[in-house]
Amino acid sequence: MATVTEMPAGERDEAVLGALLGGCKLHGKVEVASHVGEELIELDPLGSGGYALLANVYARHGRWHEVARVWKKMKERKVKKVPGVSQIEVGKKNHVFFAGDRSHPEAREIYEMLREELLPQMEGMGCSQVTSVLT
Repeated sequence: MATVTEMPAGERDEAVLGALLGGCKLHGKVEVASHVGEELIELDPLGSGGYALLANVYARHGRWHEVARVWKKMKERKVKKVPGVSQIEVGKKNHVFFAGDRSHPEAREIYEMLREELLPQMEGMGCSQVTSVLT
C-alpha cells in the first residue's frame, strides 16, 4: 500500500487501484480494501467495478452492513452493474456470452462440457468458487 500512496495522484488511476483492490480481496485485507475501494469509487463514481469488488470484499468477511452501504451508494448515483461477458470464435463464428446467460442455442451442451471437463481441472487447482455458476 505504501508504494501506491506514494505514487503521484495522476498515476494512481482506476487500473492501479482496481488491481490493488483485487489483491486485497485475494489476501483478505479488508481494511486496506476499504480505503482503496472508497478511493476507486470516488475516482470513478460511474464505474460499477469498484462498487462490486468492494462489496464482494465486505461480503466475503460477513460485513453485510458495509455491503448494503456500498450498494446503496451505487443506487443513489444511478450506477448500473455491467454483466460479465466472454467472447470466443469457433469456426470463424463469433459467440458472445454474458454472465448467467443461458440463451445460447447450445447452452446446455456448453455448461455440460464446462461441468465435466473444466470444473474438475479448476477444482484440482484449488478454485472452489465457480461451482454455483455452472449448476
